[in-house]
Amino acid sequence: MEKNQIYDKFSAIIMEMQSVISETKEMRQLISTLMEENAELTIENEHLRNQMMTKKTAKKQPRLSKSRENLKKLYESGFHVCNASYGRRLDDGESCLECLDIIYGEGK
Repeated sequence: MEKNQIYDKFSAIIMEMQSVISETKEMRQLISTLMEENAELTIENEHLRNQMMTKKTAKKQPRLSKSRENLKKLYESGFHVCNASYGRRLDDGESCLECLDIIYGEGK
């Protein structure tokens, strides 16, 4: 191989390396941009999931009517709200299934 051929080949290799370095820099920038976007989307996705779960939880727990809320307050104050023992005091630690059914049960 002549000196000129060696020099030309060496120059071509250097140009190819510069091209590869340039492409690598572009890919690095693209990867960085994609990682930032991925992080943003992950946070947004988590936020939206939390919103959905909050809405589902709110739907699963139906609110008591005003009258049932009042009965619940009486029951929590220690009084029966069932027909059989209405107004009678609950013993300490006692719970009444009939009272709970009236408060939380489905309307008949």
